[in-house]
Amino acid sequence: IALGNLATITKNQIQMVRLGVLPPLIELMGSEFTSCQQFAARCMYRLAACVANQPRIVDAGGLVALIKLCRSPDHEVQRFVAMALCNICTHEDNKPKMVKLNGLQPLIELLDSDSDLCKRYAAMTLSNLTNEKSNQEHVVKQGGLAPLIRLASSKNPECNRYAGFALCNLAANRQNRVPIVKAGGLRPLIDMANNDRLEVQRD
Repeated sequence: IALGNLATITKNQIQMVRLGVLPPLIELMGSEFTSCQQFAARCMYRLAACVANQPRIVDAGGLVALIKLCRSPDHEVQRFVAMALCNICTHEDNKPKMVKLNGLQPLIELLDSDSDLCKRYAAMTLSNLTNEKSNQEHVVKQGGLAPLIRLASSKNPECNRYAGFALCNLAANRQNRVPIVKAGGLRPLIDMANNDRLEVQRD
């Protein structure tokens, strides 16, 4: 908990990684105790907010540990894991690694979580990942369209927004345009265009 609180400051994020915080954090994410997993993932997502730390986390084995923990039954663990992955996947070099490490499927599964926060951050992560053209095809092939379209129909505006953002990226690929329409993607996207919130309309 203490490390997570300290990691809210950018200078601390860099120094903590330099001082070797990653190996023990990664080990804690594999703990048998849910609370240890939760606060380790919480600290990791804060460390991953620093761009310089993102490749270091991956190189230390953090991406593998986070993907594994993505299937935790605990919603708080899932949420912090999704937030960490969202930050890590803003780095261009890390986007193809998510696919190679089989990280798409657990993220897609989180889109149907009982927790709106888990769904939102999973959609945010997929939005970051689908900026990469090759990932656009992988998301569709691995069954990401249907849950994204369902989430775009959600009553939660933040879930709408990021599901719409991911669908926008997927639709940038010509091969995905017909599948999106066949899967029922037009209705929620048109509804989003009529949304009162500008950021939802834009996405």
